[in-house]
Amino acid sequence: MSRQTIAKLPINPAGCVHRQCTISIHRGRTNDARSVVQDERTQAVLQALFRLKAPLRSDLVFAVLAQAFQGGVDSRTSTRILNGLAKAHAIDTIRLVLAWHDLKGCELNHYHYGAAIDACAKTGTWTEAMRFLSVMALRKTQSHVSTFSAVISACDKGGQWAKAVQLFGIMVQCNVLPDVITFNSAISACRKGAEWEKSLQIFSIMADAMLEMDTINFNSAISACEEGGKWEQALWLCSMMEEYKV
Repeated sequence: MSRQTIAKLPINPAGCVHRQCTISIHRGRTNDARSVVQDERTQAVLQALFRLKAPLRSDLVFAVLAQAFQGGVDSRTSTRILNGLAKAHAIDTIRLVLAWHDLKGCELNHYHYGAAIDACAKTGTWTEAMRFLSVMALRKTQSHVSTFSAVISACDKGGQWAKAVQLFGIMVQCNVLPDVITFNSAISACRKGAEWEKSLQIFSIMADAMLEMDTINFNSAISACEEGGKWEQALWLCSMMEEYKV
């Protein structure tokens, strides 16, 4: 550090660097310590929940959560717990965790429901994903593009192309702009449903939206045309890949 730089630093009467710097360091350490505590509590709760044997009993799940949140419910820890359960595809446990928060009068946001829907997307449990989305709508919980994308992905894996297309339209009505993941899931669902025309329509909307095209959406649309015996459309898409340098 140069002398000129040092000279510009705010100095207190005692000759030390300004107290604000010290406060920032302490705050940083406090936040780090708080994060560690939250992680430890999250892992402890997850381990306790995973030890519960099927069929799950709501009273046992509620007891684990009540002990974990004796000092009050922490929204971030709740989200971490739900995300951990989502990674394990523990949909039944997630449903009970959400129910407990609801009974406690906790406000659930799109992060909480998003974790639940993400678990459904990974397992193709589209009916449960749709149910969570319906609950969000009834409670006027703001939906995020990732939420819709996960539900569409669940419909894709569940072989429900019509539901995927319907949700795609609802997104537009709700002023939620689809992203690349949303388009890929919708195109894939139409391909699996042998709906090559729908695949091309959604693909065209994506192109008009000036989103970044990739091999996934191109290949899905091309496969839909090939499986539908539409070789001219498939060749046209191949030429577009060269144009987009994909």
